Amino acid sequence: MSETTQIIQKKLGLHGRRTLVLGESFAPVAAAFDALLIVGLSVAVGILYHLVVYDDPGLLLNYLRAGLLAAIFYVTPRSFKKQYDLAEMFADPHAVRQIFYVWNFAIFCVLVIGFVAKLTDAYSRGALILFYFSGLLGLSLLRAVTMASVRRGFHNGWLASKSLLLLGTEGRIRSFREQISPTDYGLQIVGIELIPEIEKGESKSHFASRFNAMLNHTVDQARKLRIDNIVLLLPWSDSGTIKACREAFLKVPAATILGPEQILGRALEAGICRIGPATGLNLVRAPLNIVETFTKRCMDLFLATIALILLVPLLLIFAVLVKLNGNGPVFFLQYRHGFNQEPFRILKFRTMTVTEEGEDFTQVTENDPRVTRLGRFMRRWNIDELPQIINVIRGEMSLVGPRPHALIHNHEFQDRIALYARRHNVKPGITGWAQVNGFRGQTDTDEKMRGRVEHDLYYIDNWSIWFDIQIILMTLFSRRAFQNAC
Repeated sequence: MSETTQIIQKKLGLHGRRTLVLGESFAPVAAAFDALLIVGLSVAVGILYHLVVYDDPGLLLNYLRAGLLAAIFYVTPRSFKKQYDLAEMFADPHAVRQIFYVWNFAIFCVLVIGFVAKLTDAYSRGALILFYFSGLLGLSLLRAVTMASVRRGFHNGWLASKSLLLLGTEGRIRSFREQISPTDYGLQIVGIELIPEIEKGESKSHFASRFNAMLNHTVDQARKLRIDNIVLLLPWSDSGTIKACREAFLKVPAATILGPEQILGRALEAGICRIGPATGLNLVRAPLNIVETFTKRCMDLFLATIALILLVPLLLIFAVLVKLNGNGPVFFLQYRHGFNQEPFRILKFRTMTVTEEGEDFTQVTENDPRVTRLGRFMRRWNIDELPQIINVIRGEMSLVGPRPHALIHNHEFQDRIALYARRHNVKPGITGWAQVNGFRGQTDTDEKMRGRVEHDLYYIDNWSIWFDIQIILMTLFSRRAFQNAC
């Protein structure tokens, strides 16, 4: 290790410490703990329930069978989705929600198998209900305790997820450490090497000799320290240096990773993709693939049709009330931008004394005198939005998605707010993630609109059927979904 490298390591606060590197061993251990917990809870709940209710412990084999089945159907999908990997566990903001979904799937599979095999009588309903709730609570608590323990180990320095050796310039190494906060993710930086720079008056051959000596030394260090990953912190345009480093580190049993480049910006899900025989970098993935689009459309049609049938009496009542509440049409029709910015006419109950359109449109404000008394009530409880179920059935909207704004607002904000237009990469919705989090009503400032857009983009990047169901339930039962209406 060169004297310069030693000085830089000291400046960056890098120091040696004996640490247990978890690496790939964490995932199977975490999965095993989940499986043991599930089987243990099945046995304990079964015995306790039968002792209390029937004064008899029941058959241990039945409890073991149910617990093993539940463990298999819970651990297997989570393992395939790599949800036990340390990096995934720390990066997943919806871990508890994922536990809920997979646990429900596991219990459903147990019930189906029990029904087909005619084993449902062997495990009482009461014990099964207790097993379901205790399992959900136990798995959530186990994950919380595990992550808290691992995180504490990371910060104290006696645990790490991977060991890294950084190779690059001092500025890029410092920027990398500040950007990723290695301690938070258990990334142990056990060594750094600086790429030499050509000195004034130095010949190319002498520089090449120094560069090769640095590479050979780094290879020796990586072998000696048993490095998991070698991270190259170099400009991506420096293809010659990158190629030389890659060829040198092929001799080391470690992954060689090209560090992040500033050009990626917000491309958080960037990944390698194939375009025929060529390799490319996927900066932005399509919001929904064909299967996801089809699944979402089926759910929209199914739920919208049921809702329309059930709400026909309510829609007729309010249609009559709107007609009796002054002159004017029952419905308010206005052009909005839909999927891929294609215009469509949105359908709403009229709540105002005017029906403005195009450039003449003025957004409703709090205590707006144009809003009728009935209209205020309808807007407060989202009743004016119900006719949009017809837009959903016609395929112009979805039940859940970014709320469509008036055309004039789109023109105003898409030039002032970054990625605003990306809201149109999915169909607009009757309700959305922004609305159930209180971002509705008047958007008279860029900050209010920016908050709404950030929630819409989060929805697009994290879409799932379960996320849609969660938003629908929050729309119906959450107080925040009714905030800021005007």
